[in-house]
Amino acid sequence: MTASSGSSGTQVEDTEANSETHSENDGAFVMVAVADIVSSVDTNYKTETASGKIIQSLRDFRKRNHDICQSSDENAAFFVDPNFVTLEPGFNAREMGMGWAYYELPEVRAHIENIKNAFINGEYVDPIKVKVLDGVLIVRQGHCRTIAAKLAQSEGHTVINFLCVETKNDEVGDELQTLDGNKGLALSPVAIGESYRRLTQGLGGWSPELLAQKQGVSVVTVNTYIRLTELSFELKKFIHAGVISHGQMLDMVSEMGQKETARFITERLAELQAQNDGIKLGQKPKKLRITASAYKAPPVPPKLATKAVEGLKCFAPSLLEQLTEIPDEQTEVTVKLDRNAIETLKMLQAEIKDFEDRQIRKMNKRNAKLANNSADDNAGSDDGAGAGADQFQVQDQDAA
Repeated sequence: MTASSGSSGTQVEDTEANSETHSENDGAFVMVAVADIVSSVDTNYKTETASGKIIQSLRDFRKRNHDICQSSDENAAFFVDPNFVTLEPGFNAREMGMGWAYYELPEVRAHIENIKNAFINGEYVDPIKVKVLDGVLIVRQGHCRTIAAKLAQSEGHTVINFLCVETKNDEVGDELQTLDGNKGLALSPVAIGESYRRLTQGLGGWSPELLAQKQGVSVVTVNTYIRLTELSFELKKFIHAGVISHGQMLDMVSEMGQKETARFITERLAELQAQNDGIKLGQKPKKLRITASAYKAPPVPPKLATKAVEGLKCFAPSLLEQLTEIPDEQTEVTVKLDRNAIETLKMLQAEIKDFEDRQIRKMNKRNAKLANNSADDNAGSDDGAGAGADQFQVQDQDAA
């Protein structure tokens, strides 16, 4: 018996964008989408043992499929043709609910390209973990490595260093293995949240308290990560790209809502990009990262806060004494203030206004700088002498 296209149960999800890869065979650039790569699974192999039983182990798979699976010097690992390995849609929590489009994110695709080059150059790549289900090899850890190997072969290379080891975990064990699998591209906070959600609300049935105990974190941490799974894909991408921390993202969403947060971050990143496009030779470009100071009101200076508290102490007792006998239905109250209290209030008002004026000047100065950078870029594009984006490359943050 051989595997058929229905054996793997593979489904292909739409991807948001194709990525450009280079084919060394024809010297041309070819658009290859991850969705196309993962859908090409060769099913021409045996799924039964010699006695007619369904293959349930990698060792038995090798015995019946010598041409595509060979032993290696590494204990319990086998060399397998990557075209015969299946990726299950939606299994990998790293995808953050995005499906195959996750692997097209710039930082993820770059990671895959690096692994692909390692396969092409014959370098050692850590084995992936597979589960053998009814004779079919299903990836349980190593999705990027598998896609990289398939991508290399789609470009005409023969991959002979693709190693597989078998896992016997159940679904809960597979999810915990994902949480522990931080080699290579680290798990993003959103991916951790997706695993936590599955373990507490789906396949695991664990309480947040039990999961917190097993992961060595607090219950608050577990619930915080789970909240990330409720964000839009656009906001999840910002976290994954490292332009904002997951804690700051949740703070912003609580204050602004998801749509306003997405708009704010997009505009702020455009401002940072404009600043980097206008830098002079030798200057270091700013990191494209949103910090709390970008969206939170500036803190009150300690000296001003202290003066406000001390001033309140001066006249608060007198005010409270006058207000104790006021009926609840009375809407207007006349109170008496001595000269000391009046002068204190005037002083505090003046200092608060001075603080606000300084903040306005800072904002106006930043806006003027952005406007000048934009004008310089336009002038440079007219005469060819500007220091624009073509001369300076802005480095995005790696995944958090």
